[in-house]
Amino acid sequence: MSRMQASDSETIPTLTHATERDVDLLLVEELIGSQEFLSWVASKAGWSEAPVSWKVLHSKRRTRNRREIDIFVEISTADSRKPSVFLIENKLSEDEQPDQAESYREELARIGDDCSFAAMLLVCPNSYASVHHAFAEKFDAVVSYETVADFLRQRSRSVDTELGRRLAFRAELLGQAIHKF
Repeated sequence: MSRMQASDSETIPTLTHATERDVDLLLVEELIGSQEFLSWVASKAGWSEAPVSWKVLHSKRRTRNRREIDIFVEISTADSRKPSVFLIENKLSEDEQPDQAESYREELARIGDDCSFAAMLLVCPNSYASVHHAFAEKFDAVVSYETVADFLRQRSRSVDTELGRRLAFRAELLGQAIHKF
């Protein structure tokens, strides 16, 4: 997770807040493990089919340059011979890299003919999208940390099991990332 603090007398590390990398891993796990979450995220870009199978890759390196796609999602459906692809950029607080959104768009253009649907999404706190509005507008959809946390909280209330407690914890982790507490 993030920075750890320990006083001289303590040996137990304490997490101060969740980082962008933590959120990457949380998103990847939810996309891999939850068809409901996968469909919900994809719907934000206008996709509405029923997934049959999917593959989620973290930090997928592009072949034509050294940039990485934070999260690469490929979905197969019963009705299409070509997969649907989603490129997801996760931003917590860092400024965009030069031509970062354009690089994502170039990757979509490169793979577009091999896809039935392709889109790029930005996942970030509402405050990030407000401050970096020009960057956010370059994506097909923006999914806020806040709406992801709300989605996870709502699902946690619908299952009174270990899964419910895990989803509630993940929603809290997103709050830690947003508010750095």
